Amino acid sequence: MEALLTALLVGMALAMVGTIARDFNRVNARSQTNDTSLEALLTLHNVATELAQSTGNVSPALNGSSAILTFERIDPTFPNRLPATLLPNPDPTPAAWEPRDPAYLVSVRYSVNGVRQLQRRVDFPGGSFEEQVCADNVVNFQANHPHKGYLLLIITVSQAQQNRTLSLPVTLPAVPAELVP
Repeated sequence: MEALLTALLVGMALAMVGTIARDFNRVNARSQTNDTSLEALLTLHNVATELAQSTGNVSPALNGSSAILTFERIDPTFPNRLPATLLPNPDPTPAAWEPRDPAYLVSVRYSVNGVRQLQRRVDFPGGSFEEQVCADNVVNFQANHPHKGYLLLIITVSQAQQNRTLSLPVTLPAVPAELVP
């Protein structure tokens, strides 16, 4: 009788361990799926934040769509680019100062590389560059420029044998070419 009771208790314990292991695998798979989606969403927000700093030359052009997003922005590694005459009181602004001086602009490019990663490349004045992988498991990246001052970023990621598409609208800063009626 004791052996039967012991076998029953051991069987129940093994069944509980099996159930816990099965549930853990389900939660782990779901967590990995959510991680991929969260990484893609954070990447879209990072791209949008950097794009909001653009000074112009945004590609795709107006009414265009492209798998490659490029734009120019001011290089933040030059904190002393303002002339001393502007500091501390920038009144009046010197006529010769150009806030979008090409010597202080970087070109930023986002595209999917050959191994399904969204890659960011920054080209600095003088020819040097920096590359960074922003997201993995990227099936598609698209930038749509349907009208002035607006860009739609779309990313599709592969997760758990299915694709998930996320999009984020971005309001572009007004650049001189877009201010003209």
